[in-house]
Order: sequence, then C-alpha cells, then structure tokens
Amino acid sequence: MNDATLLVIGDENIGFGFGLLGIEARIVYAAEEAQRMLDQAVSEHEAEIILVSAQWAAALRGQMDARMSASSTPIVLDLPSSAPGETGQTDLRGLLQHALGIQLEP
Repeated sequence: MNDATLLVIGDENIGFGFGLLGIEARIVYAAEEAQRMLDQAVSEHEAEIILVSAQWAAALRGQMDARMSASSTPIVLDLPSSAPGETGQTDLRGLLQHALGIQLEP
C-alpha cells in the first residue's frame, strides 16, 4: 500500500488538513460537485484510494456502493466526520486510521 495514490473529496477543512499532509484533496461545496469529482477521479484513474468526507458520502452512498461492488479499484471509502460527538476523533491520523482500517505510525 505504500505506492497507492490517495485522493480526498471534502469540504475546505478536510481539504486544508489533508493538503498539509501532502495528500491531494478536492474541495467541493455541493453534492453535485462531489459526484462530478468522484466520477472524474474514477474515470481518469486518478487514485487507487478515494476518501469522501462524511458530509458528501451520505449524498453519494448509492454511487459509492455501486463502485465498490463493480470493481476493486479504486477503493472508495467514507472519511468519518471530525465534528465533535460524531466519531470522537478529531485528529487527521485518527480519521485516516478509521477510514483505512490501518495503524499509522507517528
């Protein structure tokens, strides 16, 4: 997984945070934009793993599930919300670990 490319689709906070980590992020403001970005990323094979913020994942649930059952690549996953009380996780490391199901070393 070290060579896997990662793309994040989310709001400004998600985009800024992942951008600081050197991870490409697409900032979107509406569900239609999120859907266009997801379609583009999949059709152009832009990433092997695509994380979609919880805000947009809810709106794209059917499309994300269809992509995952149709093909194993790219992997399209929810990025849990960082809003207090929703997941209890507020740091990006915790969000990534939860979304990818892996342990990230400091």
